[in-house]
Amino acid sequence: MSVFLKIKAKSLAAEAAIIRKEERNSWGKFREHLHNHRVVNVRRAARNTLLAYAFLKHKGMMPLEAVESFSYANPNWTEVERMVVTYADEDIDRRVLKQRLLQWRAGVELLPIDVEHPGVEAA
Repeated sequence: MSVFLKIKAKSLAAEAAIIRKEERNSWGKFREHLHNHRVVNVRRAARNTLLAYAFLKHKGMMPLEAVESFSYANPNWTEVERMVVTYADEDIDRRVLKQRLLQWRAGVELLPIDVEHPGVEAA
C-alpha cells in the first residue's frame, strides 16, 4: 500500500531536517560527515521512495518527465522496483507491475489497470 511509502518519504524528509539542524551546530570532519550523509544517502533514499510512491499512487499515469525534472542524480531503479513490488496492492499481478514500471521509465503512455481482472489493462 502506498501509504507506507508516504510515511517513509515523510520520515526521510524529517531525517534530512534533523541532520541539517545538527550540521549547524557541528564543525570539522563530523559536520562534513553529517552533510555527506544527508546529501548523498538520505537524498537518494528519498528520491527512490518518491519515485515508487508516484508510480503506485498514479498507477504509472503521471508522465515520468514530471517526476524526473527535479533530479541531481539518476535513481536506483532496482530499489524503486523493489519498493513498487513490496508496497503495491495485493490484487495487482507483480509481473504486470514490473512491466508497467519499465514502460513508465521508457515514456510509454499507459492505460489504467483493470482491478477486476488483474494483469489486464482497461480499454
